[in-house]
Amino acid sequence: MNEYYPQKGKLLEIGSSFGYLLNFLKKDEWQVMGVEPNLGQCKYAESHFGIKAIPSTLEKAEISDNSIDVVLMMHVIEHVPDPYMTFKEVYRLLKPGGVFVVETPRYDTLVFKLLGKRERSLSCNGHIYFFTSSTLEKMATQAGLTMLKLDYVGRSLTLDRLFYNFGVMSKNKLIKDKLNDFSNKFNLNQVSIYINARDMQRAYLMKPA
Repeated sequence: MNEYYPQKGKLLEIGSSFGYLLNFLKKDEWQVMGVEPNLGQCKYAESHFGIKAIPSTLEKAEISDNSIDVVLMMHVIEHVPDPYMTFKEVYRLLKPGGVFVVETPRYDTLVFKLLGKRERSLSCNGHIYFFTSSTLEKMATQAGLTMLKLDYVGRSLTLDRLFYNFGVMSKNKLIKDKLNDFSNKFNLNQVSIYINARDMQRAYLMKPA
């Protein structure tokens, strides 16, 4: 984002949760705010970080037209009931030349082809829509946005989370419980690793100037 907006500006995170990412960006001199339907998490962001988070969905937040420089939506778009309308709403509130960064699982991958319905993100509660790289870009284009860059990104996670994911993919309660016991026995929640299976996509989109 700093490449596209070296002067910083107004930044909105959709699904800002407790405000940890916004606080990191606030320290980097962005003017930040969030939209988060969980009222308790909004209050936490306000009390701990001094960050304003609107306790609402994006469509009901009443943010002014052409008022935001950068919008972040990290692992949220797959949860919303109408992702196209969400993209249109982001287009409305972005300034001309503004940037929209959206990250979501990717389903045109080797991992998905190998695992099929066992793929972890398909088993995640609340995932409604599933995107390939081409369908995500097509939706963005139809909403009036231009693709600047698409990255296939990895993630950092603890070993116990990785073993939990294996348990979910096994679809077997016994295996899931055994992996959980193993993780607890060896304190695997204390060990972090980085994995990039190219199954997460991060799109940098722009509202034309």
